Amino acid sequence: MNWQAVNATLYVAMMVVLTVTVVFYYVPAYWECKSLEALPPLVKGDFESVEEYVKIRDLSLCLQEREALLYGSENCGWTERQKMVFGEWFGNVPYISCITNETVCEKAGIVGYPAWEINGELSYGLKTPKKLAEMAGCNF
Repeated sequence: MNWQAVNATLYVAMMVVLTVTVVFYYVPAYWECKSLEALPPLVKGDFESVEEYVKIRDLSLCLQEREALLYGSENCGWTERQKMVFGEWFGNVPYISCITNETVCEKAGIVGYPAWEINGELSYGLKTPKKLAEMAGCNF
């Protein structure tokens, strides 16, 4: 038995499996997270003051009242960063996961994450609280 040929065949098989894994698992997760705007640095949900805490709470309630929608993916770091902006108040923000609701996102025309639908208009990319308030007509 030619062990060099067996080793070479095993090596090629392992490389094919690795390539297929990268192409079908990691690449789609990267591309579905594309954003169409310049992104600000990471904003944490750790609030610096009681005033900021109240502002974020009020913004989350206003977005809920205005029926704003956040479309995102748990595989997307930018979506996770957007959630962090709201900290514990994120539960007030209407959110649609495009992983579990793929059909809804397709019908809405979502092409990247995070995506905000506010007043019937789609806007892509991580938004600051001030920008979201401006888009939705909320006080901030």
